[in-house]
Amino acid sequence: MVQMRNVSQYESNLLTILLCHFRPGGSAESRALLIRRQKAPRCLSRNCVELIQQFLATGITEWAARQGWRKERFPDTDGTLVRAGRLWKRHPAEEISLSFSQHSVEWLMWLTSANMAAPSSSPFPADAKLTLGDQLLLFHTIRSHSGTLPLSGFLHVRQVQNHPLVWLYYSDILKDAAPEQLAASEFSPWLSPHNIWVFETLMHDLTQAIVRQARTVRTHLSPQDILTAGNHMHQTLEKFLNAINAAGRRDLGVCVLRAVRLVLDAVPQVAPWLSRADLSELRLADRAEVMRAGMALFHQMPVLQQWQRESLSVGFYDEDYQAAQFWKSLWEESQGDTTLQRVNQRLQDAAPLAGDAAQ
Repeated sequence: MVQMRNVSQYESNLLTILLCHFRPGGSAESRALLIRRQKAPRCLSRNCVELIQQFLATGITEWAARQGWRKERFPDTDGTLVRAGRLWKRHPAEEISLSFSQHSVEWLMWLTSANMAAPSSSPFPADAKLTLGDQLLLFHTIRSHSGTLPLSGFLHVRQVQNHPLVWLYYSDILKDAAPEQLAASEFSPWLSPHNIWVFETLMHDLTQAIVRQARTVRTHLSPQDILTAGNHMHQTLEKFLNAINAAGRRDLGVCVLRAVRLVLDAVPQVAPWLSRADLSELRLADRAEVMRAGMALFHQMPVLQQWQRESLSVGFYDEDYQAAQFWKSLWEESQGDTTLQRVNQRLQDAAPLAGDAAQ
């Protein structure tokens, strides 16, 4: 039997916002609560805090189950063996866990109290040191409301500005932020053996997010928008690939390879890449720069190609033999050689266009 809890109206609004983070289609319900100011109490009741703990536990568990149901292959934590199965078959239950701090409560109170549509909203404390659970909650806030609220309401929050998942998913939208704010070290906690399961559950969604960003970049009308979004995307993916390489998890880069293939499949070879932008007023050098930014995703292929070359040279008795074999299998499954040829053809076709009149 479910025990009813008494909470205030403010606490009820806060809990509704939290529930909508993990409920498919829940952003429309919480939007009205996020675009109005509400006076925060000095503290929350014990009932409310306990419900927050309960909702976070069930919400993250249900999210992990929805994301991790696919039978997939990933290396184990020491990289010596490739494990297959659903998330909970590949990782012990004690590994599939996250810790939350008081900053999650502070974040929820900030969301409930501030008007996310007003630039003058009071800032979230910049010195708050977030746990990985806190950071995942922030990411779910951005992700669940990216289609219903302008992200500008969140961009002045330092913890959003340097959030690796926010950049990986929304680099094309973060026009007023700088990729330099995202330090390579920000990826490290997510790539640790204890937390790597989070990234593994995001692989399919991340592939689609990269495809969406590439589509957004190439369909911009303004050359300046192409430059900004394309350069943001390039720098973000570059940092991501560097981070997973340093962590010994090159296999996670398959999301980029798959995204490249999907983007190529979606655009006929005969179609101009920047189909909507007018480059006729730009100098030749500027056209070339815009064209390069518009193909930011394709310029990640040399890194993936180098990984493939290195994997081919790894011998049976080498320490990283299993990791190399796994990367080679991912490359083959994703039609890496064919994809690379198609990318090179696209880049060659685009080179003279940078010097032509408007396409």
